Amino acid sequence: MISFSSLSAGALFSNLHLSLVEGRLICLTGPNGAGKTTLLSLLKEEAQRRGLHCELLFQSDSDPFESDMQTFEQASAGELRAKRIEALMRAQPDLLLLDEPTNHLDTPSFRRLLALLRRFKGALLVVSHDRRLLREADRIAHLEAGRLEEYGGGWQLYQEQRRLEAEARLREAERLDRRAASAQRRLETSVARQVSRRNHAEAVNRTQKNPKSLVNMQRNRADHTKARLETHHKRLLHEAEASAAEAKERRLAQGRPLDLRPQGGSSLSSRPLITVQQLQLSRGNASSLSFTVRADSRIAVVGPCGSGKSTLAGAILFGRHIASGEIIGQARHPLLLDQQLSLLAPFSQSVVEFFTAHYQGPDARTLLAASGFPGEIQRRPIASLSGGERMRLALAMAFACKADLLLFDEPTNDLDQRAREELERALLAYKGALIVISHDMEFLEAIDIEEYVSLG
Repeated sequence: MISFSSLSAGALFSNLHLSLVEGRLICLTGPNGAGKTTLLSLLKEEAQRRGLHCELLFQSDSDPFESDMQTFEQASAGELRAKRIEALMRAQPDLLLLDEPTNHLDTPSFRRLLALLRRFKGALLVVSHDRRLLREADRIAHLEAGRLEEYGGGWQLYQEQRRLEAEARLREAERLDRRAASAQRRLETSVARQVSRRNHAEAVNRTQKNPKSLVNMQRNRADHTKARLETHHKRLLHEAEASAAEAKERRLAQGRPLDLRPQGGSSLSSRPLITVQQLQLSRGNASSLSFTVRADSRIAVVGPCGSGKSTLAGAILFGRHIASGEIIGQARHPLLLDQQLSLLAPFSQSVVEFFTAHYQGPDARTLLAASGFPGEIQRRPIASLSGGERMRLALAMAFACKADLLLFDEPTNDLDQRAREELERALLAYKGALIVISHDMEFLEAIDIEEYVSLG
């Protein structure tokens, strides 16, 4: 067992504790931006300080070693990533840290990776939102709002525990809201009662013509009592409001929301946009592809790694890598969300600079906030965002720009569970043409795909 304690990273988290058992598949999950990748970096630094051999694969580390570059020059992202992971495991480190290793992997590649992970003898921690992998985990650690919670018993128990915890947080927040409202009512009642008593006493004094010294003494005593009770009830109110605000903050901190708002599409139209006839690509193994993209089509492109799915996307939009056949027609306002998230380039620009450069609506900042980028986060450079946050930003732009054709290449990569569910909802609401490249059959079923184009 390798244990770590007092792990801290600024505002993200502090004083975390984690134990990793050799030969066990432990997955780390949590909302985008919670600090999972940062935690991996800290673990590697601490492991190396102890003299342990540690290997770390980040989300973006998919390039093969230089000696393999020519061999894999034409390889897909999934193939490159699988080769990189296999090379790291051959080094037999004491601790292996993997960040979203199943991105881009088809089912056979995923099964091969899972078999490798099961055979690994060292300590292993895998950051993942992939439900296929989470179902296989021996233990799941959840990082959120600066807290690290561990769950044994697999994916189903993890989901049930998280649901129960969310319900408990909601009940506690509602209880504290009621407590604050009750404290406010008690304060108002106390103030009103003291004012009424003073007014009554002054009326009695006027009727009985009591000495001025007695009247002043009664008035001072009433003012003192009123001030004391007000101070007491205000303190109770402040404590109740602070507790309610803290509970609300904890709930809001459980992952920033993602509220995608589809703007494009042609609703009821089913006119042909693009016709693919007997297409042969110069890359991959697709041949004689024929299909029609209509204004309301919902098409999935599926196939093994390296079969040419991303190449097909480039052919449809840009006419690239066509060996034979033809593509007739085009969309007026297509948008491609590729695996590299090229839409966000250059990554040196800030979130708000990128968004307002492509979307000039007066509600740009509101849309950003709804997509999980409120306040100061909008000023951060895109390069500083996590993989999931970058995907959220790209999706926010994709749905805001009124495209009549959305072509998404592995859009669920790096997305946390809540963001994924919101993406599914937004795609169901989108009225334009949709082409999705994905290895995730659960996701494709959830968004009501009507036609499958299979490569390989």
